[in-house]
Amino acid sequence: MYRNLKVIALLSFILIGAVTSGSCSVLIGKGLYPSNYDQIRSKALDEGFELEKSLPKNYSRKGDVDYTDYIQNVLNKRRVVIFPDFPLLVNDKGLTLTSNSVIVFRRNSKIYLKPSPKPKYEIFRLHNISNVYLFDLTIIGDKRSHLGKSGEFGNGISLRNAHNIKILNANVGSCWGDGIIVGSFNNKECRNIEIYNTILDNNRRNGISITCVNNLIISGLIARNTSGTIPMSGICIEPNNNNEMVNNIVVKDSRTENNMRCGIQIGLSKLPGKKIQTTNITIENFHDYNSKIGIYLGSFKKQYLNRNRLRGNIQLRNVKLENNLESVKTGYYFKHGPNVKISGLNILNKDRTQKVEGIKARMKLKEYADFVKFEGE
Repeated sequence: MYRNLKVIALLSFILIGAVTSGSCSVLIGKGLYPSNYDQIRSKALDEGFELEKSLPKNYSRKGDVDYTDYIQNVLNKRRVVIFPDFPLLVNDKGLTLTSNSVIVFRRNSKIYLKPSPKPKYEIFRLHNISNVYLFDLTIIGDKRSHLGKSGEFGNGISLRNAHNIKILNANVGSCWGDGIIVGSFNNKECRNIEIYNTILDNNRRNGISITCVNNLIISGLIARNTSGTIPMSGICIEPNNNNEMVNNIVVKDSRTENNMRCGIQIGLSKLPGKKIQTTNITIENFHDYNSKIGIYLGSFKKQYLNRNRLRGNIQLRNVKLENNLESVKTGYYFKHGPNVKISGLNILNKDRTQKVEGIKARMKLKEYADFVKFEGE
């Protein structure tokens, strides 16, 4: 009874934190996050339920036995759960979280996905829920051991119509699709998502796909070594239709590297339509190294030219692009896109056409150059 009261008190503290999280920040690595998040993690470690207690007798600590049902049973009943200090194996049913939850991984906690033949899966599923903290997750997918060849949507962490979600210090790799996807459920968007100090490595489709969200902060992210099936980008902003939205997105103090295609891809071609959309995206203090394309501002489709132009701004501030085959790639028909403002662009590339002056010259030759402004000129 006393322990239940402590957990209720912790959940109340979490809900208050969701409202007051704009307080002072601390620096961990490169990503700033509100200081009360550390308090929530500490309280969860003191008062949460140890998942290890619900594993079967003589359980394996090697991550070689499927414990999906045992883990899911705990997640269904408990709101504050501490994963054991050793790896666990789950199957492609994945794990479904509920609202008002806190999940904490210990230093050696890991979730391995059992090799799957499915073209689509979610290892951690956050659909139609709110007020969740994920601390220190390590998730390893089946890219190297997948049992089929079709599909591209095997995702590590799936957020759909999820509100007030905080992901801190995660490590998500080797997924058949995206490391993380932030998207819609029945055209209902995610809201108020925060991702700090997270590594997305060797995923097959994208490090993170952003398809439908209002208010997203990404800080201290590293997205690298993405390869396998297009878009193959570290960060990909790609709404699917005019009923989705991608607004109030901030990516700061983050790095992409060695992605087969793009460091950051902003593909808004499917967003214009009958509904007037506003898109504000800020990329600040960003560095890409050795991706084929540093930043790609994608084209708009010619057949959409009679639709409402997107409102808002894409702002690129203090961006360093290094050793790319193409530093900034630009598409066509951008008069239906938001304005683009670029400042503090630093390009380190032996190819003169890929330096700032060359990029400016190429933009002036394209139809949408009037909508791209280099600030300070």
